[in-house]
Amino acid sequence: LPLAKLIDIWGRPQGYMVMVGCLTLGLIMMAACNGVELYAAAQVFYWIGQNGMDYVVSVFVADTSHLKNRGLMFAFLASPYIITSWVTGPLATAYLGIEMVDGVPVIAGIGWGWAYGSFAIITPIIALPLFALFQYNYKKAEKAGLMPVRESNRTFIQSVKHYLVEFDAFGLLLVIAGLALFLLPFNIYSYQPDGFASPMIICMIVFGVLFLIGFACWERFGATVTFIPFHLLKDRTVMGANLMA
Repeated sequence: LPLAKLIDIWGRPQGYMVMVGCLTLGLIMMAACNGVELYAAAQVFYWIGQNGMDYVVSVFVADTSHLKNRGLMFAFLASPYIITSWVTGPLATAYLGIEMVDGVPVIAGIGWGWAYGSFAIITPIIALPLFALFQYNYKKAEKAGLMPVRESNRTFIQSVKHYLVEFDAFGLLLVIAGLALFLLPFNIYSYQPDGFASPMIICMIVFGVLFLIGFACWERFGATVTFIPFHLLKDRTVMGANLMA
């Protein structure tokens, strides 16, 4: 959700490279980790970056493809995943290079750390051509007058206030908190002695619903710049698609 707003305000190329940076940082952390805590933290950065990259590319495809061809373009975008099911096993085996020595498995390859390290190098290199394409089209739009350049002349404090309003930070906080509190109990209720009857689970669901209602009210009555325009929240097609997801 924050990324959607970021690429609208700052631009597709900038959002894309921020996500590439997150993914690469996650890979570097995984390559260097020696415990589950750092690995778990690395996974957060990695998946924010991975899902963020996929999202920005999807937006780019939606921006640049005709409606009648869009389904084909999205299918084409996902087609490389077909090969990963068959490649990952041999690739992992090649990195580990496990050999049996006196009946004991020993890693003879360059090791799992370099598996992550290799992709920390490969990923930014592979991402650069698409960034260049993003940037080329961005500059082309600027020259055509579609992206007017604005001189802000704001102080740092004024810029902070400006972007808090532009990002609809309060609305964003409400919807993220609401979604997290409402959805998380469905994953963790089984760890509670009373299941769904547990006071903590009930509390999270109730507050999640209240935050989501508060978000809708804020977008309708309070927000200067809306995160999600209220007319979209009422749109049956939009709400139906989101509920299906």
